[in-house]
Amino acid sequence: MTSADHAGVIAEMAALTARLDARPQARNLGEFLADKARALGDRPAFAFVQDGSSLTYRDLADQANRLASSLLRLGVRKRTHVGVMLPDLPAAPVTFFALARLGAVMVPINSRYTAREVLYVLDDADAQFLIVDESFESVIRDIEVLPPLLVAGAVILHGESATGTAADSWLSWEDLCAAGDAAFEPPSEVGPSDLATILFTSGTTGFPKGCMLSHDYWLVLGMTQAVQAENLAPRNFLIWQPFFYMGGLMEMMLSMYSDGTGYVVRKMSASRFLEWLREYRIHYCYFPLYVMKQHPPSAADAECQLKFVQAFHYKGETHHELRDRFGVVGFDGYGASEHGMSIIFPPSADHMVGKGSIGVPAPYREVRIVDEDGLEVPRGAVGELWVAGRGIVSGYYKRPRANAESFSGKWFRTGDLLRQDAEGYYYFVGRLKEMIKRSGENVSAREVETVLLDLPDVVRAAVVPVPDEMRGEEVMAYVQLAEARAPADTTPEQIFAHCRSNLASFKVPRYLAYVDAFPLNDSGRVLKSALIDRSGGDTRKGAFDRVDGIWR
Repeated sequence: MTSADHAGVIAEMAALTARLDARPQARNLGEFLADKARALGDRPAFAFVQDGSSLTYRDLADQANRLASSLLRLGVRKRTHVGVMLPDLPAAPVTFFALARLGAVMVPINSRYTAREVLYVLDDADAQFLIVDESFESVIRDIEVLPPLLVAGAVILHGESATGTAADSWLSWEDLCAAGDAAFEPPSEVGPSDLATILFTSGTTGFPKGCMLSHDYWLVLGMTQAVQAENLAPRNFLIWQPFFYMGGLMEMMLSMYSDGTGYVVRKMSASRFLEWLREYRIHYCYFPLYVMKQHPPSAADAECQLKFVQAFHYKGETHHELRDRFGVVGFDGYGASEHGMSIIFPPSADHMVGKGSIGVPAPYREVRIVDEDGLEVPRGAVGELWVAGRGIVSGYYKRPRANAESFSGKWFRTGDLLRQDAEGYYYFVGRLKEMIKRSGENVSAREVETVLLDLPDVVRAAVVPVPDEMRGEEVMAYVQLAEARAPADTTPEQIFAHCRSNLASFKVPRYLAYVDAFPLNDSGRVLKSALIDRSGGDTRKGAFDRVDGIWR
C-alpha cells in the first residue's frame, strides 16, 4: 500500500461527502419518510419474516401520520418524551416515525429489561407516555408504582391484554392508529438539531445514561452507510438487530436510504440465518461471527446473493473464509451510540480487509487520537479516540458531570484506545471505559456490581470482561462474602438467580469467582488490573461457569 493509494482512498471519502452535500437532504425524519413515500409508493419498505406482514413506503407514511394525529390529541407534542417497548414488528417503525413527525422524543426500551430496569429508564428519561407491546405487559405490571409523569391514560398497549384489565386505564395502539388522519400535518416545525431519541447506553457511571440524539444523527447515520455501498446497489437488507438498539435503527435507515426492502427478523436465529439469506435473496447484512463459526461450508453457500457485508471483529482468516464461501468482502468499522459509525471502509480499500484495520473517518466525521493531556499523538502511538462532526450526541440527559467528563469543546471523548498507521488507517486497541462489550451489547460493570451488592452476604464485588471467541467478551464477577460466610451459604445458583431477577439476560455474569480479599488502592477501590494479573493469564480459572455448569 503506497501513500498515493491511501491518498486515493481519502479522496474517495471526500468525494462521497461531496456527493451527499450536493443532494437534496431532508430536514427531519418525518420529511425523509414523506419523500420516500412519494417516490417509492407501493414498494415494500419492510417485510417481517417471522409473522408474514409487510409495510410499503406509502403504508408506513400513512400509518405514522394516523398514529401521530391521535397521539397529538392525547397531548403528545414536540419534545414530549415517550417510552417505547416494542418488538421488531410493523408497530416499531410506525411508532418511530409517528413520534418523529410530531417532534416528540422516543425513548427505546430494551425488550430484555426487567421491571427494575424499565422503571429506571422511564423515570430517568422523564417519560410522559409509554407504548408497550402485549408481550411485555407483565414486565410493566411488575412495576408497583409507575413514575409520577406517567399519569392515568398515558400507557398505550399494542396488541391484546393478557390480564383483561388493561382496557380499564390503558389505551389501544391499534385504535389510535385506526382513528387517526393520514393527511396529518404537525403543528410545530421540526429541525435537524431537534431531539429525536434518548437512547440509553451503559458506560462508566453504573446505570445506563440517556444519549440525546437528534433527527440529523439518524439522517447522517443512514446516509453515510448507504453511500458506502451504493455502487453495489443493494436492495434486500436483512435486519436482525432490534430497533431499540442503535444498530437496528441504523439498518432501518440504511435500507430506506437505499430505496430497499428491509427483511426484519423479530428474533435472531443462528440456525436459520443462512436460510434467510438464501430465501430472501439478501444483498446486505451484518454477518455475526458466531454464525460463521456455527455453520461449516456447504454447497448452499453459493446460492447466497450477498453484495455488501458488515463483519465486525473478524480476524484475517475468517475474513478470507467469508470471501471464499460467499464471494463477498466483509467490511469492519467503528461506531457507538453517541456518534454513530465514525470509521468505515470505502469499497476501494478492500485490499485492507482482514489486516486488522477498522478503516478511515466516515463522511461528516473528524477524528483525532490524543494522550492524557488531550494532545495528538504521533502516528503509530496508542491514544484515546476523540470524535466530532455533524449530528453526534448533544449530551447525556440530566448528566452534567458525565457531559463535562465526556466532551472537550466539539470533541466527544470515546474512552476507546486506537492507533493510526503510517498510511492513515485506524486500528482498535482497547478501552479506557469500564464497560464490557458482549455480542454487541454494552454491559456496565458498575451496574452489575450494584446488583451483586444488593445480596446481604456480598460485601464487595468486582466485574470484569473475559475474552470470548463467540461473543467478543463475557461477563465475569468476583465476590467477597461477609466474614464467617462461605460459598455454601451464598451459592452460585443463588447469585445468578438474583442477577436474573434484576438484570437483562445479557448482563447476567457467566463466570463467578469467590475471593477472600480484593487488591485495593489507597482510596479503597478494587484494583481490577491486579485482580486480572494474579489470575496467571486465565481469568476464568477457579470460577464457576454458569453456562457449562462446571468449576473451571
